[in-house]
Amino acid sequence: MTQASTLWTEADLIHVYTTEQAVGDGQLIDAQLGDLAEVTRQHVGGCPVFLTLHLYSTIKKAVENKRHCNDWKGVWHDVLWMSFVRVRPLTEGARKFRVTITGVGRRRIFQLLVVADGSGLTFMHPQDY
Repeated sequence: MTQASTLWTEADLIHVYTTEQAVGDGQLIDAQLGDLAEVTRQHVGGCPVFLTLHLYSTIKKAVENKRHCNDWKGVWHDVLWMSFVRVRPLTEGARKFRVTITGVGRRRIFQLLVVADGSGLTFMHPQDY
């Protein structure tokens, strides 16, 4: 069996689902592409950054609600900013933070999670972890 070299150093791995596979399957969104790229570079630099499809769908719903005048860059900026304000310094592991996202429904304050590991940073809803 294969031995992991980082987090699971003593565990036998049964199956590995890589970041690249998750991006290819559409379960992770690469935040260094499209409308998110500029804001990602401003906040994080060259570190690989991803968000789960669930969080992407939440942001998409907020942006599509024209009543709240959200755009991709603004909502993504808020997510990144609040993650770094609340969880610096970010070391390997998972950290919770809160962010206000309007236009998604009755709920405005979302508790999110940022996970730092060898593949970069991944932003998600806690239930996605």
